[in-house]
Amino acid sequence: MIVPMMKAAALSQRPLWSPLLLGASLAAWWSALESSSITLAGANVPAWASIVGGISATQATGAVQPIYAAAGINSRPSLTFGSRWLDTPLNCSSVPRTVAALHVVNNIATYQTIIGGVASGGYQVQVRAADGFAAIVKGITVEVGHATIPCVAGAVSVDIAAYDGAAYGFAHNGSEAGSGSASVVFTSTTSEIGTRNVGAETYTGNIGMIVVLNAVLDTVTRQKLESYMAWQYGAASSLPAAHPYKNAPPRASLDEMERWADERGWRVIDLAANRERARRIYTPPRRLIVPDGGWRIAA
Repeated sequence: MIVPMMKAAALSQRPLWSPLLLGASLAAWWSALESSSITLAGANVPAWASIVGGISATQATGAVQPIYAAAGINSRPSLTFGSRWLDTPLNCSSVPRTVAALHVVNNIATYQTIIGGVASGGYQVQVRAADGFAAIVKGITVEVGHATIPCVAGAVSVDIAAYDGAAYGFAHNGSEAGSGSASVVFTSTTSEIGTRNVGAETYTGNIGMIVVLNAVLDTVTRQKLESYMAWQYGAASSLPAAHPYKNAPPRASLDEMERWADERGWRVIDLAANRERARRIYTPPRRLIVPDGGWRIAA
């Protein structure tokens, strides 16, 4: 995450990339790696808070609450679903929309819903029955489009599904996995993790992370997102050999850091190039992020 980086006294290189750098387009980000975001009732999870947006996925009924798995995916935390789900206030009709999920599906004999709408006409991302392709679906039967590389039962998958109201695109484990055009209008509804329409086509397996954006990403940013998720869960080996972040996780670009800081009223200044100006514009309690032979934090 980017927040611990802000507490560092000095960094020898740019900080690791984080979904926080996606800025205002980041609608929700659930990560089982963030222990503080998970509420436990024994082994059950009645609430999973998004890192951004001030929203939580919740389930009041104990019998259908997901189960916390401390080492569920590659010895890292995840939530186990299977006739269990969480409700969220996230609107499931918004487009453009990108959903990225790191998960391990156990069953592709039936449709498996990663995130779906409460109403029957909501936007959902599912793993298709029999063939294992990720798909964007409206309601029960209207498929917007599907991926061309399948999920494999029992294996880690990083799936990204995007739709802008006219065109869709998919990526699976770092490879582009199909695109096309479609025109679909979704029913305005809240959403659920692990099911659609209150218990239909439930997900069977483990989910480690879900990122939802009100945008469609360019290729460079998509590659950062998918590789970030893979590296976080020890699954970088699943990325293709030619992927730019196959051998090392992505790092923030200067443009990304400037945008992130600007949204918070901070400044990113090259201190070596303009030391006096940097001193003048720094106003406590804002921090100043300075690339000066490395990244430094001025508190």
